[in-house]
Amino acid sequence: MKVLQLIDRLEVGGAERVAVDLSILLKREGVAVDFLNLLYPSKLDGELRENNIQVAYLNRKNKYNPFTLLRLFLILNSYSIVHVHSRHVLRYVGLTLLVPYFLRNYKVVFHDHYGSIDTDESISLYLKKCIKNCHAYIGVSDKLVAWANEHRLNASIYLLKNIVRKKKPVKKANIQSEIMVIGNFREQKNYEFLLSLAEKLPDTICLDLYGAVVEREYYESILTQLDERGLTKRINIIVDETASASLITNYKMAVHCATSETGPLVAIEYMAQHLPFIMYNTGAVANTLKAYEYDLIMDTFDATTWSKKIMGVLKNPTYFKSIEKQLSLYYTKFFSEQNYVATCLNIYQHILRS
Repeated sequence: MKVLQLIDRLEVGGAERVAVDLSILLKREGVAVDFLNLLYPSKLDGELRENNIQVAYLNRKNKYNPFTLLRLFLILNSYSIVHVHSRHVLRYVGLTLLVPYFLRNYKVVFHDHYGSIDTDESISLYLKKCIKNCHAYIGVSDKLVAWANEHRLNASIYLLKNIVRKKKPVKKANIQSEIMVIGNFREQKNYEFLLSLAEKLPDTICLDLYGAVVEREYYESILTQLDERGLTKRINIIVDETASASLITNYKMAVHCATSETGPLVAIEYMAQHLPFIMYNTGAVANTLKAYEYDLIMDTFDATTWSKKIMGVLKNPTYFKSIEKQLSLYYTKFFSEQNYVATCLNIYQHILRS
């Protein structure tokens, strides 16, 4: 079995992080795995090379160039499994599935990381066709899997909830803020609420917000609101940190206030390092934790309620320690690397036999 993991480029983000971690775990299991970026080199490529995974680039400049598409097809045809991450990538790779099946050596697994399924269940006819033409569909949350089944998108639909790899490097830093927030600047991250929350917290509480600028207009609007609401000294924005997870141990708590997430990877990062975090009730991680009575899953965006929860954790050492212990148990029970890679390999073997 020869596997190709495929995405557009490895910027810092949830789908990209999963693609890198999965590739490394597969390599450790002895799987022949390579990585292809449709575009050009980016920030996470080095991690793959450090683990002896070959990284290639299509350097696509025009998605409608037939010669580039032909080159892509020839690359894909040298693998038995092509594992495609994210919908916009599948829209392009799906064009190669128009080639008659008897000329194709590879089978396509589509890994759906779509984070707005709670607020947007629409799907274009073309994307629906692309998913139907794949040999398997993987959703990262129960909601995505239910949605795919409801729309009959594929005959082989699987759930593969996100995990993070253990033993990430830890970076000690002279950080003054008590609370961290990790998430790229997209509208669904709901950072307007974060500002409202900061206003309800004591003036002595500061937050560090780590996130790449994905939606420039949204980023600029948050900066403007920070200034207008007099919060520039209490919320520090860091846009150029590529290893924010390595800084987790420097904080006392974390906040995740996105309105819609399938299985926020950062929540599992917090869990892996036993950092108490508060989040809105959306996605697979929240569902799992709430089912096991984790007390910091919120059903409302009421800033006063969130503030009281946060201060209850920070001011009560016994409560804080009990949450740390809970998170350690949850991580081991539900988000282990071994179960994750075994599930993925079972999916591969099933479609190769079909």
